[in-house]
Amino acid sequence: MLQQLTLTERNNLHENALWIIMDPWVNQSELLKYAIPGTVDILPGYNINDWNKIWADRIADYLPRVKNWLVITDLGYHDIVTKKEILSPIDPRFSHLPVIEHRYMKKDLICQHLPKDCTSIVYTGFHEHMCVLRRPYIGYNNINKENNINLDKYIALELTCHWPSPDLKIRLEKQSLRRRPDYKYIRVLDDIK
Repeated sequence: MLQQLTLTERNNLHENALWIIMDPWVNQSELLKYAIPGTVDILPGYNINDWNKIWADRIADYLPRVKNWLVITDLGYHDIVTKKEILSPIDPRFSHLPVIEHRYMKKDLICQHLPKDCTSIVYTGFHEHMCVLRRPYIGYNNINKENNINLDKYIALELTCHWPSPDLKIRLEKQSLRRRPDYKYIRVLDDIK
């Protein structure tokens, strides 16, 4: 559900919250070749990299406003078929930020990256109803209960995108989740295009 924040509250998040960029890969279409068929279908005529770039551009423009950023992603993974390490580099605009890889995430690891006196976390990135909400130890649904912490959690509406599924019913269901009271969405851009 959309939360209305005052400018002071938003500025407080800029200064004191931990802001997560989830999975900002530069070439996600390359990774889709290794996915289970049928699990990552996208809208016909769309390229996942072009889709992601819309939000990556917004996040990159927003970087200077926020003090504490952390990237959560995997920079590669082991392909069990070819027995090779497949690299999955992130967008170079985020390469100067600290990174925790999903594959090394464990209980309480995120606590080492929380700023002093941090009481909030803000999620941005890719893709809202997959990794942003569900990732073990760090996703919106899991961070507090799996790390025994109690952060206020927010999702930056204009800096987080959903998966462009070709199934209209799935897209509408995911959009309707935004109205649930257990999810706190915030607007961070006053000048949304």
